[in-house]
Amino acid sequence: MSRFFGNKKVELLAPAGTFEIFEKVINSGTDAVYFGGKKLNMRMHRKDYNLTNEEIEKAVSIAHSMGKKVYVTVNNLFSQQDIKDAKEFLLFLQEIRPDALIIQDYSVIELVNELNLNLNLHSSVMMNVHNLETIKVLRNLGVTRIVASRDMDLKT
Repeated sequence: MSRFFGNKKVELLAPAGTFEIFEKVINSGTDAVYFGGKKLNMRMHRKDYNLTNEEIEKAVSIAHSMGKKVYVTVNNLFSQQDIKDAKEFLLFLQEIRPDALIIQDYSVIELVNELNLNLNLHSSVMMNVHNLETIKVLRNLGVTRIVASRDMDLKT
């Protein structure tokens, strides 16, 4: 299978639900890995999944030492009560420097700006980006990569 689309190399990105899975994935042929913390992501239904802050910090360090990327999912929809936790988690992520956050809720963009953080933001597929106008809005808001919904026409 070719890892190129046109003349651009395609990034091989793999999920890691636990630190043990992360260790296996990062030592495979993947270019990047994504996972969530113990809060604020869409995969909270399994209590034995997701990484602690200590594991996230270690995973970022390991991946970067290997020249690989880490994306942290902060991709659930926030209630007003989630905002305090989100601020604390974003400040933590600023310190450990993952390559990007995968987000769904627009409030993350506002919080990153409010806290004056330097974090790359990628839209989650859960944002339902399916037209060029939405892509332009997200770009203007500082989102550096989108994951288009599966029904988006690639000719757009």
